[in-house]
Amino acid sequence: MTEIKTKSSLKVKFNFKSFISKNTFLLHSWLGLISGIFIFIFSLSGSIIVFGKEIDNIQYPNLYYVEYENEKALDLDNVYKIVLDKYKNHSINSIKPQSNSNQSLEFGMQNNNSDYYSLFVNPYNGSILGEKRKSIHQFFLDLHYKFKFGKVGELLAAIFSILLIISSLTGLFIYRKFILRTLSFKTKMRTNNLKEFSIDIHNFLGVWLTLFILVVSISGFIMMKYTFDFKNQFNYPDIEFIKSVKPKISIDKSIKIAKNNLPSLEVNYISLPSEGYEFLNISGDISGLWWIGEYYNNIKFDSNTGEIIKIKNENDLTFTDKFINTLHTLHFGRYGGLTVKIIESISSLLLSIMIITGFYIRINKIKFRTK
Repeated sequence: MTEIKTKSSLKVKFNFKSFISKNTFLLHSWLGLISGIFIFIFSLSGSIIVFGKEIDNIQYPNLYYVEYENEKALDLDNVYKIVLDKYKNHSINSIKPQSNSNQSLEFGMQNNNSDYYSLFVNPYNGSILGEKRKSIHQFFLDLHYKFKFGKVGELLAAIFSILLIISSLTGLFIYRKFILRTLSFKTKMRTNNLKEFSIDIHNFLGVWLTLFILVVSISGFIMMKYTFDFKNQFNYPDIEFIKSVKPKISIDKSIKIAKNNLPSLEVNYISLPSEGYEFLNISGDISGLWWIGEYYNNIKFDSNTGEIIKIKNENDLTFTDKFINTLHTLHFGRYGGLTVKIIESISSLLLSIMIITGFYIRINKIKFRTK
């Protein structure tokens, strides 16, 4: 305790701990009030996009899978030529190869209006299965990352990721005396009225969701921090037409070379050359290394000569790189199958409830329980 003498010579006791607690609570409350609606959008849309592949499969049931009877798939070079001939005025940016025998090939396309879309092709006969242009998954993905505000929305996403980190940490500080009791289920929910119940639910969810919130908010900020480079962020158009260039080397042979250099590589993405970037990139997973990310392992070829320009794999990663890649993988739920997706989706929905109760608490000027 510190004594402060005022002009009236009265002694005022200054409680530093009380000062910190009070102002931390105010900071936590105002952060929630200011950013609540955006974080609510984060959490609600996040609970949906974690099931992106499943949603696409339901919306486009005839695009992702094909019937086959022990047939041999066509070479990718041949399928690429078929697509190139049929879509001469469109740019072919990428190819997602089959991961299972009953799956189709997905080509990343762009028309001369700069619109991106996916084209699905039967790998056994080269027939066009259809196009995916506007999907439910993409709608919620844009909402999650941009709030439908374009580049300004991307910047807002980065800012509110920071606010979510601060809000989580200040919430832990405020409720620090009850963390262990909450984790051991020794705190009782007060159900006498809505106000008290809202406080207890908010505190309970805040403690149990802390790790989840920190993982998604920190990884979200890392992914969106590029938006603080205002020159690059706002001086270029959102979408521009990128004209693809036909590689002079074989895609199939490049994949074989990539697998020879990275024996456990499971190819899941092929980036094709374009004007100003005449490289062919083969990317994929390394078996057993789920935390690295599905695109990190990569071999870059000169698309004119076939020369290997660069090989990038997990051996190049520093501890910091591994940590960041792990956060990214956790953010998207790209591990553990459907079970982990369900857990992450439920956690996001519970975060939405926490935001609602926090907003209700602040609006009604309710003080947190301190005993």
